[in-house]
Amino acid sequence: MHDHDLVVIEETAVAGKYRQRRIGLTERWMRDEVIEPRHHAASVQYAFDFEAAQLRGRYGVMDMERVDRSTADNDGALSRVIDAKRRINKAMAVLGKFAGDAIWAVVGEDMSLREVAQRQATSGRPITVNEVKGRVMSGLDILADHYKI
Repeated sequence: MHDHDLVVIEETAVAGKYRQRRIGLTERWMRDEVIEPRHHAASVQYAFDFEAAQLRGRYGVMDMERVDRSTADNDGALSRVIDAKRRINKAMAVLGKFAGDAIWAVVGEDMSLREVAQRQATSGRPITVNEVKGRVMSGLDILADHYKI
């Protein structure tokens, strides 16, 4: 695959304005027919919920059960975050430990397969990139079933 295959040009919300973006891992897998479109749709849904739950970066280590119980509604923003965290909790429960960790890192935190394998190695459980790929692919299948896609 050439480098120009990894970039798409798409129109923004403003008519006539375009932007470039790199395609994600699951989008590339779908283009290469490694996974089915339903698997990519499941990854997009999971990533959307992950972002809405504000779990990227430093938030990823926080306890997902802890929520702010303040009385201020903030125009429903807080309830949307809580709902998204609950959706992520349900998905993680369905995925289990091995697939869940891989999906969290690769789809949620947008880490590369190599980064996930290296992170596992530093925590004392070395795994190969192919094993991470297998966990992600099986996790996407489980997620697609969970989301009824």
